[in-house]
Amino acid sequence: ARIEGILNGRVGQTSTGREMIFDPPAILSYISQCYTLEPGDLIATGTPAGVGLLQAGDRFMVRVSGIGELSNPVQMEVAAPGQSVSAVPVVSGIRMPPGGCATS
Repeated sequence: ARIEGILNGRVGQTSTGREMIFDPPAILSYISQCYTLEPGDLIATGTPAGVGLLQAGDRFMVRVSGIGELSNPVQMEVAAPGQSVSAVPVVSGIRMPPGGCATS
């Protein structure tokens, strides 16, 4: 399947499922060992290079051929007093050990 990342109507990312480190069945199998997946759940798998920086007011769409599109507005997140907000959520140090849930 062709996967495209579209920022404000401009295709910035193009890839295929073949380029993924783990294929979708392996990802679903692994995650379902740790979580109960419900209809409508989304699984963030990472992204190829090319989207650039996102800003409040942008619209980012992911299009997967044969499946559909998901489009979301980019909004500014406001931190509560005394808390900070990361501009880009990052998960690092995650491993997928065979037969177990993620560890850091």
